[in-house]
Amino acid sequence: MSQVDLLEEICHLRFTAERDLLNSWEAYRVSNITRQLASEADRTIYAEAIAFSDVGDGGSKTFFPKYLSTLVVERLAAAYKGGPMPKGVTCQQARDFGSMLNIELPIIDIVKLDNETFWKQVVKVKTKRLVDFLKLEQIPGVYWKPFGIELKVAEAIENEKPEYWFEGCLEDILIETASFIRKLELSQLLPLEKVEPAEGYEEYKVYNAPPELCSHGSLEILKHLVNLTSLSLVFGLDSILKGYERRFFQFSFEDMENLGKALPKLQLLQYFTMARSRMSPDKLKLLLGQLAQIKLKSLELSYCYLGEDIGILLGKYISRCPETLEAINLTGNFLNDKEIEDFSYGINVYQGFLDKLDISHNPIGEPGILVLGGAIKNTRHVRELNVTGCELGEQGAYRVVQLIGFHRPLKILHMNCTPLGKSGGKKLVEVLLENWQVEQVNCKSCQLRPRHEKRVKSILRRNHKFQLSQNQVGRRMIALATVPQDIADLSTFSISPYMVIAAARKLKSSFSPGPDEIPAAVYCRCAVALAQPLSRIYNQSFDQAKFPEVWKQPYMFPVFKAGDNINIKQYQGITNLSAGSKSGIPQGSNLGPLLISLFFNDVAVVLDSGYKLIFVDDLTLYLVIQSAEDCYQLQALLDRFVKWCGLN
Repeated sequence: MSQVDLLEEICHLRFTAERDLLNSWEAYRVSNITRQLASEADRTIYAEAIAFSDVGDGGSKTFFPKYLSTLVVERLAAAYKGGPMPKGVTCQQARDFGSMLNIELPIIDIVKLDNETFWKQVVKVKTKRLVDFLKLEQIPGVYWKPFGIELKVAEAIENEKPEYWFEGCLEDILIETASFIRKLELSQLLPLEKVEPAEGYEEYKVYNAPPELCSHGSLEILKHLVNLTSLSLVFGLDSILKGYERRFFQFSFEDMENLGKALPKLQLLQYFTMARSRMSPDKLKLLLGQLAQIKLKSLELSYCYLGEDIGILLGKYISRCPETLEAINLTGNFLNDKEIEDFSYGINVYQGFLDKLDISHNPIGEPGILVLGGAIKNTRHVRELNVTGCELGEQGAYRVVQLIGFHRPLKILHMNCTPLGKSGGKKLVEVLLENWQVEQVNCKSCQLRPRHEKRVKSILRRNHKFQLSQNQVGRRMIALATVPQDIADLSTFSISPYMVIAAARKLKSSFSPGPDEIPAAVYCRCAVALAQPLSRIYNQSFDQAKFPEVWKQPYMFPVFKAGDNINIKQYQGITNLSAGSKSGIPQGSNLGPLLISLFFNDVAVVLDSGYKLIFVDDLTLYLVIQSAEDCYQLQALLDRFVKWCGLN
């Protein structure tokens, strides 16, 4: 095949998708007759094969020309300076356009750009933790633009010189993007570089500058972000990428005043974080005073050098804040037992529900745990507690384990790097055996013995299965609430292993077996082992409206009462049922009347009115017999009742 023939084949394949270009090629291409002319014999230039892409030094020029649409999109991307998407592009061309754009374009110029390919690239490159991007990528139909704008705005604030926050375009950026921003994470906010020299000095550099000389750009500028729900501020360094200076972790009282001016405008704020910043009591008092007016769900003050005189401020805040607060994170500070005591008072009187408390890496010691335990005792607070690295010692660790025993709402406990020892490990196993609600206990590097560690893992697996069954109960009870009051559907009920254990332990420990040949003593003494299979049998009985046949069959035998042992009237008939069939009605309970109604009242549907007397679980069937037809009618009534008994 000649070079011309090869060119024709290649260009035909390459231009197939471009109809206009293909038609032009068909009209003006070199024909077979023209190729035979002498003038074409030495032809070396083929205009159809010209490539418009630049070739760098040392690069090779491709023989394949690009699609015309690709060339157009490349020129559009190179010439784009801001604004909305160019009109007239297809979906694929829009994706190509977004992938070709420069992600470093100023945020003020690209706010109106709706191109998900571009914004996804921005999020992937600008996010500080790759795992955050991967989590977003798993969300079906995620809208990337707001996340990309949040990252670009945060970058603009961090890179803008503090002295130009209000004088430059930063305020215009916040006003323009306010409708998109829900979450803002600001880190490595560096203070103003220049310090005004004292009288008599021209210029100097201050080392270990005090807080009053470490002012930043005015955070009052955040007042424009009225849709903000999550705010994170880090005055210190995320990572040591620049020369370390102590002043990087300092901020002035003026900075806190400026932030206080912005917070009243952020009434939708739910999550507030300040980390790696040197906090003093006067700054914290000002901050908490403003936050108390906002319905926060989470407050984090981690690694903020909180120490003396801080506990009383935190306690007052918790006692006065709205009832929406659910989580507090104070990790990495210097709170001792005295500060924990003042702080715990606020928890004790808090009217809301404090779900999570993180006081890890604080030197609270054993006294701090005692005070905290006393504050949350008999309350519904603290479902999750983190006391990792709190310098507790073995006695303090033992107190934490005791907390699991008497504080039932506690379901998740983190106590890594806390020496439990032999006695603490044994106590941990004991309290976990009694508390079926505990979901997770993290005790790495706690000096647990291997057998204790293995036992703890086994108990937590048991609790996990129990929680799954409890969740099923909750779903069924919700379904029951949707059933009309005059209809009872037994399939909406469920029996948990815990309920089976409680019932089995109330059985009389008898060694006399029933029809299933299993004595009640076995159910009583092996309740924990039998709880799971028995609960499955009971629940399947509800779901399938069937009852195990062997549990329906009783043992009946006469018992002599007194008098003449030959007289049959001196004997009483006793029925012995299988112990597994006695989950029954709890006597004297509040739920007893409801349960008996569910189990027994639908018999009235089966039996004709006027021929029965029902009192609780006693039933009398009667009919005046005046003819043979009345006998047949009574027999039919009995047959219907027997059939109902078989079905139930």
